[in-house]
Amino acid sequence: MSHHYSPLLIPYTYCLQYPFQEPSRVTGLSSNIEERITDAYVVVKVSWSYEGRCTPSHYIVVYKSVTGHEIYEKVTNRYVVFHWPEVCYPVEVFIQPEASGTRGEPLNQTISLDG
Repeated sequence: MSHHYSPLLIPYTYCLQYPFQEPSRVTGLSSNIEERITDAYVVVKVSWSYEGRCTPSHYIVVYKSVTGHEIYEKVTNRYVVFHWPEVCYPVEVFIQPEASGTRGEPLNQTISLDG
């Protein structure tokens, strides 16, 4: 009995057999206050490292503002710099690597800036 695979399933099964083709995953999230504009208002740099065999072409970064709005950025560096209006309010950050249209494992983390 021979197996016949649909042409649509071949790329999917290939990715399952060779997971190293996926982009890396984000690790080691850290934050630094780059500048204090007022006692509460700061400029923040969030950086990260990655693990994996494929180097991402870019990262999708989403962070939630104090008002609850999601701010979306697409960056090629392993960091993002943004203004934050309340140093005592934690930052919810979502980062996902992408390479050749394939998204890697995301990291979702809350960062405290007040030490």
